[in-house]
Amino acid sequence: MLESRLALARALIEIKKPEEAMSAAHGALVAAPSSLEAALLLGDLYGKHGKHAEAAQLFEFASRAHPGSFEIALRLGKSFAVLGRAAEAQAALRRAIELDPKDTFARRMLARSLETAARPEEAIAGWQALLALEPEDAVANQRLGLLLARQGRHEEAAAALTAARRAMPDDVEVTLALATAYEALGRAGDAAPLLAAAARERPGDAALQQRLSAAHQAAGSFEEAAAAYKQVIDAGRRDVPAFVHLGKLYEQGKKLDNALRAFQEAYRLEPRNVQTIRHIAGLKQALGLSAEALQWLQGACGIDPRDAEVRYALAACYLALGRRAEANQEYGALCTLDPALARKLYYLLGGR
Repeated sequence: MLESRLALARALIEIKKPEEAMSAAHGALVAAPSSLEAALLLGDLYGKHGKHAEAAQLFEFASRAHPGSFEIALRLGKSFAVLGRAAEAQAALRRAIELDPKDTFARRMLARSLETAARPEEAIAGWQALLALEPEDAVANQRLGLLLARQGRHEEAAAALTAARRAMPDDVEVTLALATAYEALGRAGDAAPLLAAAARERPGDAALQQRLSAAHQAAGSFEEAAAAYKQVIDAGRRDVPAFVHLGKLYEQGKKLDNALRAFQEAYRLEPRNVQTIRHIAGLKQALGLSAEALQWLQGACGIDPRDAEVRYALAACYLALGRRAEANQEYGALCTLDPALARKLYYLLGGR
């Protein structure tokens, strides 16, 4: 009788008649309440067709009848998880793992449940236990790496995310997470190529280009930093701070002509910004154009005569042009505006 009812239920599943199949499987379980096979078949039908509460109730009953059944414990954990009954799901899944310690599906479900329940240390242990069985599991390494990073364990996070990236080299989220771990460890040189790879996948992402530029800058690669930051400007950020920053990057990379163009663009946007003018004058002097630098600095001094940095630069420019008397006048002004800068200029003037 039991076998014929189970056979009927399976036949009805094959011809896609789920309600009739459930009725037949239920009849089989009523006829043989202790049948593990009937409980599994009916419970799976309930779960497949969205009757998760019925599935949970059935598997909970079956777990008492079959306490040593891994399949029942696993399905009970899955049903509870779908219903949002996290603590009960975790208990059932732990029982399933006790019954079959090598099953990775139960470990994966438990780790995800613990992560969703905001129990990071237990979730980390869960993913680590899974990886002890499957060291190259990409998703497990990804989830573990992200959790470790959120806990500030960046060295371990980098190791896990490196393993994840071996399996998922084109996954931008994994690439960015690994870059973040390297940045937190102060390894800008390792972060930069990862950010560059992510930027190639997201060519219009200005924030990502800015982050790439910062990584290159931290690694001392100023030319690459400038190239990345120019992408930020090309993407639409055309304000004074952006052009000034680009100019400084070019200047650090010894690309003085490019730096000058960037500062001049900032000046075009805000012609009374004395800091921008001072940058332009400094580059003019570095390019051996002291007379032009002087004109810029005189203009800046006219805008803000109390800017001590401008007065100091103006004095240095006068000295470069051999106009010591004017430099001495600027020294007098600096003594009032900024005694520390005045002392610096005093030594520049040959004082002891």
